[in-house]
Amino acid sequence: MAPSDPKLQKTRNYAQFVSSKANRVLQSEAFRPQHVRLMESMRKFGFLPSFPITVRMVGGKFQVEDGQHRLYFAKTLGIDVYFVVIDKEIDVAEINQAQASWKIQDYTNRWAQAGNSDYIQAHEFATRYNLSIGDSFALLTLNSSFGNISKTVRAGAWKITELEKATVIAQCYSDVCACQGVKRHQNLFKAVYACNFVAGFDSHRLIDSIQKRAGSWINGGHWLDYLQQLEDFYNFGRKVKVPLKFDAQEAMRARMPTNKRGAA
Repeated sequence: MAPSDPKLQKTRNYAQFVSSKANRVLQSEAFRPQHVRLMESMRKFGFLPSFPITVRMVGGKFQVEDGQHRLYFAKTLGIDVYFVVIDKEIDVAEINQAQASWKIQDYTNRWAQAGNSDYIQAHEFATRYNLSIGDSFALLTLNSSFGNISKTVRAGAWKITELEKATVIAQCYSDVCACQGVKRHQNLFKAVYACNFVAGFDSHRLIDSIQKRAGSWINGGHWLDYLQQLEDFYNFGRKVKVPLKFDAQEAMRARMPTNKRGAA
C-alpha cells in the first residue's frame, strides 16, 4: 500500500517552529523583490492552504524544511500558517533551485551553519582580504575561476587545499589595492594571481614601485592590460627587465588542463 499524503494542518502558534540549518539565512534587510511581493500577496489573500510550508519533527519542535519566508510573513501579519509534517530530511537547496536561485553566499551560509569548517574558513578568508566569496573559494584551491569548482561548493564537498599559497596571493592583492589610486577590480585580481606563479616573483618589489609612483596607476581594462601595467611598475628604474606579462601568461597556461591549452 502506498503511504498516505501528509495531513494539512494550520496554527498560529509560531513558537513551535524552528529554522533548519540547511536553509538560507533569513535577513529582512536583504529580502528580494519576490519576497516583498509574496508578503503583499499574503497580506491581501492570506496564507493559501495550497502552498503549505514543509516541516519535520526535530527535538520536539517543527523544523522548517521549506517555506521559511511564508512562515516569517505569516507571523508578521498574524495570520494562520498552513503546514505539512514529513518524516525525512529533504535537500532544500535542490528543491529551491526550481524557485528563487540560490547565490553562492546562500550555499556558504548553509554549509557553514551545518558546521563545515572549510566553508566557515572560506567566509572568514573572504572577509579578511575583502574578496568575493567566489574568489575566496577559488583561491583557496588555487583555481583561476570559481566556475571550475562551483558544483563541488554547492554540494558541500569543497575542501581547502592551498591555504598557504592562497594567503600569499590574497595579501599581495590587498597590498596592491592599498596603494594610492589603485581600485579593486576582478581583472586586477586575476593579473596579480598570475604574477604570483612566476618563478622568482618579488611582491615587495612590485608594491614598492607602485608606492613610489603614486598617482601613475591606471584603473580599468582587460586583465592583460593590468598585467602589462604590473610589469611596467615592476621594472621601473631597473636595468634588468623581467618579462612579467609573458611569464605570467605562460605560468597560467601551464596550469591549464592539457585539453584547454590550445584555446588559450
